[in-house]
Amino acid sequence: MIERKKMTTLLINVISVKMLLTFPGIMIMNSGNSAWIEAIYNTAVIALIFWITCKVYTGNRNVIQIADMTGKKWLKILVGLVIFIVLIINFSSIIRIFPETVKMVLLQDIRVEYIILAFSFTIAVGAYFGIRPIAKINNMFMPIAGFILVISFFYFCHTIK
Repeated sequence: MIERKKMTTLLINVISVKMLLTFPGIMIMNSGNSAWIEAIYNTAVIALIFWITCKVYTGNRNVIQIADMTGKKWLKILVGLVIFIVLIINFSSIIRIFPETVKMVLLQDIRVEYIILAFSFTIAVGAYFGIRPIAKINNMFMPIAGFILVISFFYFCHTIK
């Protein structure tokens, strides 16, 4: 099991990458000038989902374990199958959208196929070694990234004046 600190830094990294790379563009495409209303609405919905999730998962159980406790083996298999299908659909869309986003933001001169190949290789290495080494490496680099972010913030605040 991953330590709580490492899992927290991993989640912070995932959320901040999503927040910085894809979320603003999606909000502008969906709402245009009313993106601030969508941000407030999304925050309220996510807070409600978080509250419901905290109420449902009072113990140290996951969705499959709860399905097994309530509906026995057939519900456990059904929930596992639904989760698998959702993850496959999500993976197939991410494997195409994320490299295009990286190309737009960071690597304009490189073809999308090469980015997808590098991304797929990274996924394969991560799947082979597991989440623990990824969390350890992320835990090592998170303070460095935080320091760079704070320095960049102060630099840009200084240059705006």
